[in-house]
Amino acid sequence: MTEEINIFLSKLILHGESILAEIFRLSSFIPKDFRDPTKSSKFKNIVQLDFKYLSKVDQIEKELESHLRLQTQFYSTFEPVLIAFEQLFSSISEFVQSFISYTKEAEIINGETRMDVNRTSELEAYCLYISGILIIYMDTYIPAPIRERIYIAIYRKSDVRENAEFLVDFLKATVPGNDSMIRRIPLPESFITSTINAIEIIEGTSLQIPKAQLMYVALQFDRQTLTNDSAIMTKIANSIYRETWVINLGFGVIANVFDGWYNFKSAWNAINSTITQQDAQRIMEKHLKMMNETSFPQVINEMIDFEQNLKKISMCNRSLKWLFLHSKISQKTSRPLNKYRLPSDDQLFQWLLHVSRCEILLLNLYTTTLENRDVEGTERKQNIRTLLHQLAEFFEHGFVKMGESQKTNFVKWVRNLSETVEKIDLNDTTESVETIQQIIRRVKQVGDQLGLSINLTLKDCLSTLDTDLRALMSVLSLSDSMIPEVYSKMESTYLWPLISQLIPRIQQNLVSTSNTDVVRQIFTKLSISCYMLKLKLSNFSDKDHVASRIANTYSYALEKNLKTVLQSVPQHLFGIMYNVIMPGLGKTFEPYIEKTELRELSEFVTNSRLVETTSLIANTSMGISRMMLTRVGTIEINPKELLEEGMIRQLYKEIKKMIGTTSATSSIENLLKMCDNIETMRCSFLYLCDYMNLDGEHVWSVAMDDFFSRISEERAFARSSGELEKNYIAELFIKITNPKASRFSESSLSWKDVKMSKTVLSFDVFDRIEKIVPFHILTSIETHITVELEKMLIEYISNARKIGVSFNLQNSVTHESAFQFFTGPNYERLVKSIQPQSAALAAILAQIGQYLIILRTICNAKQLANRHKEDSIQRDLIEMSISMARDPTDLPTEMGTILKLMMQYSLYDPERMIFRLKDEPSPLFIIALVQCLLPKIGDPYFVCPKQLEVGIRFVLRQSRLLPYFLPIIREQLPQSSRPKKRVSDVDRFLRHLISNL
Repeated sequence: MTEEINIFLSKLILHGESILAEIFRLSSFIPKDFRDPTKSSKFKNIVQLDFKYLSKVDQIEKELESHLRLQTQFYSTFEPVLIAFEQLFSSISEFVQSFISYTKEAEIINGETRMDVNRTSELEAYCLYISGILIIYMDTYIPAPIRERIYIAIYRKSDVRENAEFLVDFLKATVPGNDSMIRRIPLPESFITSTINAIEIIEGTSLQIPKAQLMYVALQFDRQTLTNDSAIMTKIANSIYRETWVINLGFGVIANVFDGWYNFKSAWNAINSTITQQDAQRIMEKHLKMMNETSFPQVINEMIDFEQNLKKISMCNRSLKWLFLHSKISQKTSRPLNKYRLPSDDQLFQWLLHVSRCEILLLNLYTTTLENRDVEGTERKQNIRTLLHQLAEFFEHGFVKMGESQKTNFVKWVRNLSETVEKIDLNDTTESVETIQQIIRRVKQVGDQLGLSINLTLKDCLSTLDTDLRALMSVLSLSDSMIPEVYSKMESTYLWPLISQLIPRIQQNLVSTSNTDVVRQIFTKLSISCYMLKLKLSNFSDKDHVASRIANTYSYALEKNLKTVLQSVPQHLFGIMYNVIMPGLGKTFEPYIEKTELRELSEFVTNSRLVETTSLIANTSMGISRMMLTRVGTIEINPKELLEEGMIRQLYKEIKKMIGTTSATSSIENLLKMCDNIETMRCSFLYLCDYMNLDGEHVWSVAMDDFFSRISEERAFARSSGELEKNYIAELFIKITNPKASRFSESSLSWKDVKMSKTVLSFDVFDRIEKIVPFHILTSIETHITVELEKMLIEYISNARKIGVSFNLQNSVTHESAFQFFTGPNYERLVKSIQPQSAALAAILAQIGQYLIILRTICNAKQLANRHKEDSIQRDLIEMSISMARDPTDLPTEMGTILKLMMQYSLYDPERMIFRLKDEPSPLFIIALVQCLLPKIGDPYFVCPKQLEVGIRFVLRQSRLLPYFLPIIREQLPQSSRPKKRVSDVDRFLRHLISNL
């Protein structure tokens, strides 16, 4: 029965630790809409719903009925996050209710109190500890307002609302001073009392959790003792908190006992009487003395020094932990150390660097020696035999005065020792270590008996022999089983809540010194915590690798912090690029050189700043690439890949800063200047990457793709979050080619302003942009305008349908009866219905034509640029297109990939695009509309005729009835009545419209 209980509790512990890790992980993925609904531009009315919603569900749901589409977008946007939190809340409910059920059953079985301490009571204490930490983590990482909003979002979507009552009570905001863990996790009083008694008695435990942490959390469930039982609280404070009153709770929280017990009379009096200001000062001075007086070796090469230095590191880590935790000013003014001068953050950081550097030296020595154990052991054996041979020769040659028989016996004894050393089996650790210990003792005894230490030569030989024997013993003692013990003396879990404070200092050190050793040392120290956690949790039966997944969760968080630290390098290097590289590489010289320019050219070539900077770049990047930090926690990493990712992220920000502003795209002149700046930045960036041993072209391409996909592809497959970046370049092109204010000329491929009669945009601009910044800018404009084109097409069809709905043109008039319709009264009525709205419809059609002409110009510019570059892919695609046009029935199997490539290379005719539309345009309606528009064709205050023509033609092609109505259009439109003015303009308009259909 006991074994079954222990198995159950062990699984419950793993479940609880998984929840803690998930809270820690998900806290970094909370959407900003839930953090601050007032800043949510789109979903404010939905994300602001908290538990007040439950008291007026019907009223709120009725108000939200008019926003069904917005709700669909909301859940589509946040679905992954909500699913993750739903699973978290469900796990919390399962863990808490399982633990509550167990404690109630245990109370019935065991009675009110249990005095014995066994494995079961230890596991119960751990479960109670996790229960308390769970609530503390929830309040710290997912504050009540946020978790209420998230839960309501889940609640409204979910059909199955299991444990809703429990979760609402558990997740709701607490009442300061009155709300307790007892209400949220109600456990039997007798169970809590028994567990607290067990924690008091526990001395050494496999739980690997300090008693101070267990007791602090357990007492949160016993408010009666904290408030009224002075005797027990005094006993606990004296036995547990006399020297430590600030503790770290797991990986996420630091708790000050003075702050935690401030509102509880007995506990507050007990801790105040236990820790006086004089006691606190004495304890602090003890730890300060340890850190100030300890000298850390610069090099550790011998295993004989390993144990001594490991002991020193263990003591320093205890003092460093105490100083880090106790050096923060308390929220309560009566904290004992508040009046004393505490070590500064800079001093603490320097001590941390010294300790972590020494730890790296020890770990390197340990790892290297363990890997080369046999080789190292064999060399040590040979050295010892050589020394023993020298010792024997000393006696044979009479360096020591002794009788012949004594000399013979002594030489024989030394040679026997040499043979014993030779026979030492390096694989039999126990026997070999005992043999070496016997040799050490025997050599010392014989040396003392013969007074050999008087002879300086013999003394030196014996000292070296003793050192080598002890070194061999250290090598033989090495094994993988020692790693947990070594790591336990380098404990660093307390640093996790302080990572956000350490990161700026690490970044500053990295940037100022270009030395990556600090990064490696501190993150190796932090990684040890993940390893120790995995090792500890593996003791609780880890068949499903739960312990590994929990450790990996914290490891990924550590990797994220490492990326943040390394991101300071790209930021620093880009600053160098702007200040040094770009000005240096930006200088241009003509093919001919005048005498006055020679000096300037010479200064450029030998520019000391550029040379110095190049060296700095190379050293920094090489340091990161060779940092030898291949793991953080329990996951493998590649520092060079992290550096490359950081460069991509930083380059993305710089591109966004340069392109994603209205000033850079306020005019074509500014746009072209911006393109030149981008090209200069690209050259400088490639120079930078060359000395960083990075593929600059790849990094540049990825960053450009990331930025322009954000403002183009995501627009095409629009996410509903409403957070898409604006494509200012596309908006500039649309603005200056407005059909009302500009006219497009087919002959010159340019747009002219109507009022100023000057060219505002030409094909040369597109061509130049494509040559300076290939592919990305024009492709982003292309995608943007294609999406806008579809919207405009849908808008036209919707407006036209409202006007022509009463005529039922799609069903009542066929191509056979069309001629009768044109001569009948219904056609006249249709024209009169269209007339008031004709100008608005013409504006939409002209805008459609505007988009199409821009798209066509982009396609031509991209194709021309690729031809100049002799792009083999474009050439193959064109040949493939011609081949498929000859025989459309014989298509390649990879047709989807081919079409995608053709779209990327813009090998299509935009005017021939066909959209999938719910409703199709009516050719008859367009004929009537054209009849209404003819009097305005050529009017300078009307829209551009060419763009209108292209738009009308495109809309007609969207109708599947066009082939049937094409003869009617060609016959009917030329017969349309002409206006008295601008007849030639009208004739040209109709001729181009009909002939290109």
